[in-house]
Amino acid sequence: MGMWSTVFVRMVQLALGGLAPAAERPPGPWAAVPLGPKVEAAPFHPAPVKRELHATLKVHPASGTEIVLVQDGQSSCVLMVADQASGAAREAAAMLRDGLKKMSGAEVAIAKERDLTLTKQGDRWSIRYKGRPVPYLVAIEDTKLSASQGLWARRDDCGAG
Repeated sequence: MGMWSTVFVRMVQLALGGLAPAAERPPGPWAAVPLGPKVEAAPFHPAPVKRELHATLKVHPASGTEIVLVQDGQSSCVLMVADQASGAAREAAAMLRDGLKKMSGAEVAIAKERDLTLTKQGDRWSIRYKGRPVPYLVAIEDTKLSASQGLWARRDDCGAG
């Protein structure tokens, strides 16, 4: 074969995805590579199976009253951050707001805790933001209100320091 024929055959082999002889193919990322020119590659022996791995899926159905954050393009919640919220909390609130906006078209407000009017009526809270009632409040990070209700993120549960 002429030089151009050999080049053409090599190009076809590469285009067809590795039909080149094994000696010419680069080893895969997990292939045994010889340690030197006079050292042979170690033979591959799969490890014995000690025990079978079985996938398990546990489903924990939600219970209680349905919480609707947005309905018919209208927000029914406010995202609340602490008065001295961390940068991560402000970023998380903005990401949630932006995600809800993309999914529903609704503008969801982010409010600092001091901007909300909270009054306790029996065992329930009445929440108002800019004079309007707020059916649902989503607290991002720990706030005074969530702490007063015994709700807070334990740092050892969420991997934070």
